[in-house]
Amino acid sequence: MTAACAVALAAATLTRSANIGVGAGLAAWIIVVLAGRAATGQFTAAITAPALVLPYLITALCGGAIVLFATRIPRGTS
Repeated sequence: MTAACAVALAAATLTRSANIGVGAGLAAWIIVVLAGRAATGQFTAAITAPALVLPYLITALCGGAIVLFATRIPRGTS
């Protein structure tokens, strides 16, 4: 869920639209659940599969980096 939240926050921040953020978060969550089911045949795999931990962390870190970049204060302004 952290990865889906990071994607939602990044999308909302970049587009300055909460609705787009919600849509991106839902899409990320659906993709994660369906990918977990495709890999193992079970819906619970999206939560319990150890193989998905690294992709979740990478997605969460990328989303956090996008948010930090989009919300930074440019140099020379106060």
